[in-house]
Amino acid sequence: MQSLPSCHLVTTGFDAAASTVQELDCFGLSSSGRSTKRQAEFLAGRLCAAASLQAAGYPAIILQRDAESGRPVWPQGLCGSITHSHGMAVSIAGFSQQWHSLGLDLERMIAPARALRLQKAILTPHEQAQLKGLDEEALARQTTLLFSAKESLFKALNPLTGVYFGFQDAQVSEYTQDGRLTLQLQRDLSDSYHSGMEFPCLWIPYGHGMLTLVYLAA
Repeated sequence: MQSLPSCHLVTTGFDAAASTVQELDCFGLSSSGRSTKRQAEFLAGRLCAAASLQAAGYPAIILQRDAESGRPVWPQGLCGSITHSHGMAVSIAGFSQQWHSLGLDLERMIAPARALRLQKAILTPHEQAQLKGLDEEALARQTTLLFSAKESLFKALNPLTGVYFGFQDAQVSEYTQDGRLTLQLQRDLSDSYHSGMEFPCLWIPYGHGMLTLVYLAA
């Protein structure tokens, strides 16, 4: 993935099945009510975030969760995002002076048959028309990419607006093969984020699927 200035991206692999309650106890996670697998995924993401913090010159702490939203609470002066999927975790941290918000998402490649079923839920009519004629494998790749990109957009905008919005509320307005695309809002979220606004997104095939990053400059 193309790098962003003043941002620090960290990735790691992990084996959720090999995690033990004792290991998770060290981070105060075993009593969270989640399964050991879910807790291990959570921990891997938090450890990636700690490494991102350290790379940015901050203490490598385990980020706490906001009590209401459940989102990680980043130190003052930083914004960031965490994602994990099927044994892989990724985190990014950036300085708030340069970046208003960051949204990162990793998705496993959607199987072709499932992509066909999910098309109408994930893709707008315009996007469906643009992808018409692709073979099943190519359609699955593009559906996975747009699913991930829209998840990244949500992770970037929801903390700023407090508004929940769906896959039909954004669509791709520009796309290039070199790892860039642009998402355009299809509805108003707030006075500051309204229908027609466009947001840049970086993407790259990564591991078992697609990694995407939406970034809002300060």
